[in-house]
Amino acid sequence: MLYAAGFGLITVLVMVILNVFCPLLFPLYFSGETWKLWKEILHSFINLLAIGAANSAYFLYLVSNQFSWEVYLRFQFFTVCVGLIPIVFFALYRERTDNRRYSEGSKSLNAAFHKKNNRPVEEGENSIHIQSRNKNEDVKMNLQELLFIRSMDNYLEIHGKHSKKVVRNTLKSVTDDLKDYPTLFRCHKSYIVNLNSIENITGNAQGYKLILSDHEEVIPVSRSLNEEIKKRLLSLT
Repeated sequence: MLYAAGFGLITVLVMVILNVFCPLLFPLYFSGETWKLWKEILHSFINLLAIGAANSAYFLYLVSNQFSWEVYLRFQFFTVCVGLIPIVFFALYRERTDNRRYSEGSKSLNAAFHKKNNRPVEEGENSIHIQSRNKNEDVKMNLQELLFIRSMDNYLEIHGKHSKKVVRNTLKSVTDDLKDYPTLFRCHKSYIVNLNSIENITGNAQGYKLILSDHEEVIPVSRSLNEEIKKRLLSLT
């Protein structure tokens, strides 16, 4: 009984290392913005291989304390056979569920959001000032002219309806400077979007995507901010 518990403990430890510590060590690879179905299946398959390898090593330690390819491959075979089909099934199911949820959510959001088309501009919202770390390169423009701001390393691209300007600054700094403008929202690690410039909202398994008026670029929304942007958009209706 104690030996059997050892297999369970090893399985838990392997899963904690791969699913808790690895995302902390490699945040870019595990980022929600880059996470795809194939990545989830691959990562789950690596979990199975690691569990099989660890349990085979534990078994060999108990039995003979000598490595055996036959035992190792047998453990890998049974571990993969037991776990692979459920992993693929649940990965596909989750992607389909997320796709349906965000697709249907985008339709209801569009229906509510389009009612705000004639929303008056609030006092104090008429113009914005975006500072540059280079002298004499600050940008001032009418808020209704701004579409979005995109981060490009230490520079920002400021996209307006009829212009595009580049300033040297960080998105974090500008986000803090523009926090008093309720229609400006940092929807992604690389984007601040003017909610009033949104023409349509689409959704897929990755979350919501924003289609802007007068611009072809589709703005992504971070998975962690899907619910927050939904609240912000509905608050404008």
